[in-house]
Amino acid sequence: MNMLIALVGLIILAMYYFRHRFVMPKWVLKVLGLFLIVMLISHLSEAYDFLLQVSDEWWPFVKSTAHDLSNGLLHFLKKTKDT
Repeated sequence: MNMLIALVGLIILAMYYFRHRFVMPKWVLKVLGLFLIVMLISHLSEAYDFLLQVSDEWWPFVKSTAHDLSNGLLHFLKKTKDT
């Protein structure tokens, strides 16, 4: 069921990006959006657990990237100040 929800979300996203070449009636988009909302509400605990799992997996990467970015910015500012 989660794969179906993800597939419908990807279809909506693809339809949004290719909206110039691909024309669908507006009611179809509303029905698909309503389907995603109903599925999210009916499986709210699973969605919450999924978000927690994914955020736990991505947190070390985000933390290290933010640390490298702040160190690079600090080095750049110090270098700019010295010249």
